[in-house]
Amino acid sequence: MTSSTSVPLPTLGEGSRLAIVGAGSAGVYAAKEALDAGWIPTVFERGSRLGGVWRPGNHWDSLTTNSSFDMMQRGDFAFPFKPSSDFPTRLEICKYVEAFASHFGLDKHINFGTTVLVVEPISPGDSHTAWRVVTESAQGENEATFDAVFVATGQFSIPRLPRALQEGNAGFVGTIAHSHDFRDGAHFAGQRVLVVGIGNSALDVALECAQRGAASVVVACRRGTILLPIMSDDHKALDKKIVSRFWHYAQPKALQAYRLMTEALEVTKQFVAAGMPPPDLEGNALHQRISNLKQKQQWLQMLRAPEGERVLRMHPSGLESCGPGNRVDFFDGSSMEVDAIIACTGYRVDFPFLQQQRRQQQLQQKEQECEDIEEEKEGNEDGLGGSRSHLLGPVVCDYEIPAAESEDGSHALSNAPAAQARALALHRRVMHPQYPTLNFLTQVTCFGNEAIVGGLQARWAVNILSRSGEDGDKDRNEAAGKMEGNRPQRPDMAAISRSCQQLRDRFERVRPLFPNFVTYSKYVDELATDIGCMPPPLSSATTWFEDPLLAYGLLFGPHVEAHHRLSHDNEARDLVMRRAGVGAARL
Repeated sequence: MTSSTSVPLPTLGEGSRLAIVGAGSAGVYAAKEALDAGWIPTVFERGSRLGGVWRPGNHWDSLTTNSSFDMMQRGDFAFPFKPSSDFPTRLEICKYVEAFASHFGLDKHINFGTTVLVVEPISPGDSHTAWRVVTESAQGENEATFDAVFVATGQFSIPRLPRALQEGNAGFVGTIAHSHDFRDGAHFAGQRVLVVGIGNSALDVALECAQRGAASVVVACRRGTILLPIMSDDHKALDKKIVSRFWHYAQPKALQAYRLMTEALEVTKQFVAAGMPPPDLEGNALHQRISNLKQKQQWLQMLRAPEGERVLRMHPSGLESCGPGNRVDFFDGSSMEVDAIIACTGYRVDFPFLQQQRRQQQLQQKEQECEDIEEEKEGNEDGLGGSRSHLLGPVVCDYEIPAAESEDGSHALSNAPAAQARALALHRRVMHPQYPTLNFLTQVTCFGNEAIVGGLQARWAVNILSRSGEDGDKDRNEAAGKMEGNRPQRPDMAAISRSCQQLRDRFERVRPLFPNFVTYSKYVDELATDIGCMPPPLSSATTWFEDPLLAYGLLFGPHVEAHHRLSHDNEARDLVMRRAGVGAARL
């Protein structure tokens, strides 16, 4: 094969077969984008219904979104019902995704109760390879060939526990759970509950336990966070304000920080007064932790309760060990007795179906049930970077993060190992640098909605792989002729390789605490520019003269998905204006 400097991307035409792993929101949206391109998608979902993390049985029953429904609504499919609030419940999101799938005829492309066991290239090392996909269902194992694979398993499926809860627990007699397994605070009524962490999940779980009758709830965190309420005091969703083109492109950064942080810092001060360690407000922004606070007033009421009546408390230290009995010890030398520990300490990245060595072990175990199988010596805890034959070997970037930035403070002692971070160095955070037909959706975080981002990532990947040349699809380009920066750009393999190496270099140089974080508007505009679906240029007087209401909505309204469907969808235009409060009544 010629060098990557002259190798074009593969081109997938009509009838190309796409395997999608996961039927959460992004996986379902990806199936629709594939159908629009004339591809044949097959979605593999191990569960029994659509919705991913929002399905019943995942996380807690009262879970609601951090994003407003405006930001979660696609431009090609409005909510067919009005959500119960600005922030839909888990069941409402499932209902929306199911309605979306039904509307676009996607149900027949989804295989429920099917686990993906293996995804591997048929021609290893060939950027134009097809893919062998092995699945397992109630009918047994099945093998099929696909032209491309989109991984849409999300970021919230493999719980990560603090080290103190991984080492045998030294005879702790209480309950130990991860927030992934938490269902209802009523299960902990009358109990002394310790919540480890201070992220979004910890805030939800701790408050629910306190409200549903726990005897006491202690939130243990070694490092503070900035508490950012998702709804402002005027009862408007925060993301509608800060996820806009005006906010990201026209507003001075100093004013951005002032508007965003004024209320957040006021709330944060009250958490600090209640015992949370103060966050380092002077440190590097890339190492700063921000947590979304859904129920500000309820939290503040709990924290302000008189000493003898206070159920919910903060504890400024990380968990060091637990047991014997009900005892737990912290790194600051303190200890207490608790009946339950709920770890809200995040998730780890793992794609077991991409690990050939793990699959070989599974087969050997089936054949030799009574024999001990030697563990692979080259892998690591996550199984992602130890073996260079692993498909993710070229994209995994591991690095140490500053000691003060760890999730649970478990490395705080001088003799403990430094904390590690893991990032995926993918082109546009999506495409594999060696195998461009292998793409990963929603491996980012942002102040917008990750599912909507995942849908646009799928649209980007389908468009990039569908085009045979630099100019892309003629009809689409003519429709997009009036749009901003809409000459589609199709990279070659060398450009993709450079992009991934630059991202890897940045990770290793900056070592961000949250390597998957992207600035929403800038990131989705980057994807949209590549495939020619940017809105009209707001810097042009013509845009404001020809359609001033639309221009106003694009600049000052929330940056909704409909911004990138204006070239061929009049309903998207109306949606943009409604969300900005012009031209039509709000939904």
